[in-house]
Amino acid sequence: MRILLILFIVIFCTPDIYSQNCKQLIVSGSVGWNPLVMQNKETKKITGISYDLIMEIGKKLNIPVKFQILPWKRMLVYLDQGEIDVILGIYWTKKRSEIYHYSSPFLQNEARVFVLKEKKFNFRSFKDLIGKRGDIPPGGSFGDKFDKFSKKHLKLSGIKDRSSRIKRLLLGRCHYFIADYMDGMWTLNEQGMADKIVPLPKAVSKTQVYFAMSRKSKCPNIAAEITNYIEIFKNDGTMKSIIRRYIRNK
Repeated sequence: MRILLILFIVIFCTPDIYSQNCKQLIVSGSVGWNPLVMQNKETKKITGISYDLIMEIGKKLNIPVKFQILPWKRMLVYLDQGEIDVILGIYWTKKRSEIYHYSSPFLQNEARVFVLKEKKFNFRSFKDLIGKRGDIPPGGSFGDKFDKFSKKHLKLSGIKDRSSRIKRLLLGRCHYFIADYMDGMWTLNEQGMADKIVPLPKAVSKTQVYFAMSRKSKCPNIAAEITNYIEIFKNDGTMKSIIRRYIRNK
């Protein structure tokens, strides 16, 4: 009877995440998406809301977490292939949801149009951007509605580096760039440009931020486990505590 009880515990009570091949979580994220994933220039240490959240989840699951720095497009490919397990911060799109597992959202962000302070223009709808040159991150998505509209009507350039987008705006090579509000303001303040470049009031989109998990992960139950702890952390104050480390008045 005792042997049967032990077998029941092992088979039915051990989470699927602890499969024989699940030895660690390999995660990545868009380094420089402030304040979600950041890297200290001197120590090279990774910090941020998303990073701290996955580290807390790793502790709860008693599984090591390894962060791997990757370019965004390669990151998406690696997630699809199961080379990494989790992307720490991504927007939901229908196309992506068919490729990856999504967690529940842990943060809401706004995408804004950033312009030179002396060259502000009325932005009430996407149509107001027609005929203007804009910059976005390569492969960047700002919600299904904007993505569909921009493919048909807008002149957008994918510019990887944040400093390059700021420089191009200052030189008049574009009329605006689109960035996440928190990330954009963080970067402008860091570079002393917040008095020259400003966000227009209307949001391009208000978007929930998620973790994306590979459907080919060696940790087969990781999506359910991550979502479970995100919901727990939302309710027990852990999520608010993490956010307060990086964003005041939250």
